[in-house]
Amino acid sequence: MKKLILLLLIPFCSQAQIINDWWDSTVFHHPDGSVRMEGNIQEAKGWQEKYTSRSIDQAIQLEAMKAGAVDVEAVLKLVDRSKLSIDDNGNVTGVSELVQNLLKEKTYLTGKPATTTIGDATAPGGADSQAPKKFKASQLKDTKFYRENEADILKAMKLGLIEDDIPG
Repeated sequence: MKKLILLLLIPFCSQAQIINDWWDSTVFHHPDGSVRMEGNIQEAKGWQEKYTSRSIDQAIQLEAMKAGAVDVEAVLKLVDRSKLSIDDNGNVTGVSELVQNLLKEKTYLTGKPATTTIGDATAPGGADSQAPKKFKASQLKDTKFYRENEADILKAMKLGLIEDDIPG
């Protein structure tokens, strides 16, 4: 029975000593010399499922980061795990293709994270590029600045959006 358990767990553990310690601590040795396994096989399967689940999660997260996903947690929840498997060496297979297909299908998961524009240098707080800009009288003294922003300055003058910051 110990050999069966070891064969089930060896691909998932890097140290055989861990398996032997687990065996010695969980197996019930009956006084007649026989070994009783009652719930221990289920426990071993539970640990194997936990390991498999965590390995798949890590592989999905790694692939999502490599692919430039903005929300790795969303990718983790949206990937169809039924199409993934773990080979004999413990490697998750098929994750790259699934993540790439998901990111092509749900384009909002890629690209730059959303940012809020608060304004620009001449109109702090104005997120709308069509909104009239505010200017200071001291800015209008600079001829280069005036030429570059002439249309906006004329609109601001009509709307009374020129702040008089020149003393005197």
